[in-house]
Amino acid sequence: MLSIREKELLSLLNEQCGARHACLILEEELLRLVRKRMSVDGRGVERMLLALQSDGYLDVVRSYRSQTPYYCLTLLAKGVGYRREIENIRRQILFKVLLTVATALLGILITKGLLALF
Repeated sequence: MLSIREKELLSLLNEQCGARHACLILEEELLRLVRKRMSVDGRGVERMLLALQSDGYLDVVRSYRSQTPYYCLTLLAKGVGYRREIENIRRQILFKVLLTVATALLGILITKGLLALF
């Protein structure tokens, strides 16, 4: 089960990687993007990336190019399917709410019909 911060980070990475399912991003840029959404330091981001990697959502490779740290992030099958999973959960919630409203309206109509008979 992912934490709220890990879910937010995975959504951010899905947006950054796009259809390629992989991206090369500066460590500073990743930290800047993450800090816009949540308050976390560099070590926290690294811990979340490693947690997502161990859960099978993405593959993380940290490299240096002329002493500038980069992350090479590759979304795995679970990471790519995460967005679809969220959309399915939202649809299920919407369906349950609409079903509840429809059932309540049906109950009101039946009650009014029974009151009119008696």
